[in-house]
Amino acid sequence: MPAASLGARRGCLTLYRSEFEHSPAQHALIAPFRISCIMGPLQIHANLANAVILFNTILGVWGMIKFFRGEGLDGNYLGAVALSPLLGLVQVVVGLVLVSLGLGVMVRFVHYLYGVLVVISAPAVFAYTRGRDDRGAVLLYGATLLLTAAFGWRAQMTGYEVNLDF
Repeated sequence: MPAASLGARRGCLTLYRSEFEHSPAQHALIAPFRISCIMGPLQIHANLANAVILFNTILGVWGMIKFFRGEGLDGNYLGAVALSPLLGLVQVVVGLVLVSLGLGVMVRFVHYLYGVLVVISAPAVFAYTRGRDDRGAVLLYGATLLLTAAFGWRAQMTGYEVNLDF
């Protein structure tokens, strides 16, 4: 039985049997073994990084708007802020899967540091403010979440550099 191999194509991993790779006459035989797009753990990790950056940026801007309007913390904002470290934890779990697959050897140590900062920033603000819900707490949350988005962006820079043909 021929071994299956992976190849990159348009940002997706394409699974194909290597014995049919260079034979155009057997193209019909390739189709049953071809999967158009498999999102691997590296792509999932990259997409989660984008989600972390965008989510924290939106929360940070929302917090700043609330601060400049003179509003305090409410349940809607605090509930959304509570999701930020959870999203970061999912990112960490996928990153640990990558490390267990041996894909974490080329990543600099500071990448892991930024990942930890993304996860602990919002809970640290909650501990610092001791659960206050005044205007000053909104400013701290907004600024911290913007900083957390910057941490996520910087973590992307210190991770893998993957060239995908788009």
